[in-house]
Amino acid sequence: MSGNSVALQIYCEKALLLHLSKNEVFHLRPPFFLFVKSGSILIQGEKEDILKKSTLTVVSKNIAFNIFDLSEDAECILLQYDLQYLRTMSFQLNLLDAFKYIYRNTKYTFSLSNHDFEDLWFLAQYIFRQTRNVHNFDLEKLILRHLNYSFLYSTIEKMDRNFEVEANPINQKEKIVLGFFRNLQNNTSQKLNVAEYAKMQNVTARHLSTTVKNVTGMTALELIHRSILRRAKTKLTTSHIPISEIAMELGYNDPYAFSHFFKKQTGMNPSDFRNIYLE
Repeated sequence: MSGNSVALQIYCEKALLLHLSKNEVFHLRPPFFLFVKSGSILIQGEKEDILKKSTLTVVSKNIAFNIFDLSEDAECILLQYDLQYLRTMSFQLNLLDAFKYIYRNTKYTFSLSNHDFEDLWFLAQYIFRQTRNVHNFDLEKLILRHLNYSFLYSTIEKMDRNFEVEANPINQKEKIVLGFFRNLQNNTSQKLNVAEYAKMQNVTARHLSTTVKNVTGMTALELIHRSILRRAKTKLTTSHIPISEIAMELGYNDPYAFSHFFKKQTGMNPSDFRNIYLE
């Protein structure tokens, strides 16, 4: 089965097998998300790999990836997004790209817990069904946009939770940036400033921010704000937790300060954002 739209193309194992029966290879177009629920898939990017059950492969950079074969018991869903479509959304994969940038051996495939995998699998299946069942183009665009917000935020959140730093930095700059991302990932319930993150590595705030900017293209403060904003959007679009509690969970003692931050970053207050994008 496969679903198609201007913004998104979706395939599952039947569509991929049908394509492979006519061609020797299926060319993957980044950015894409490939879920393997069961069986195995032979894929080649920078190296040949076999994807197995409960894994998610994410590629957001322009790198050639191809599928060569699927096992008979393979069950999978492939979501290929249009890059320009993603860029029109306030969500961006910049944090993920920054993570990848500083790894010598870039990691694309993630093993997820059964619970996290099933959550994302359900969302991917639901998006697929909507692309097949909605025949009003304007309505389809609206539904897809809302679903994609929830899917993308949930995916990145679960990848962060299951991600383990594996590669070693190759120089002092990358060591500092890698340490910054580790600390950023480990302090999700605290609202720390650049100076506090710098102190964790015994460097000055200016040195940390300059180094992060040189390696990732973004300042440390921008990445801190993106991290907070991403977690805020995930909580707002996937739960009914009161906004005051979300603010506390993100390290804001004052809900008004959180609302001010959120509106400054997105142009709307948290309650309006939730009303629009809540599942």
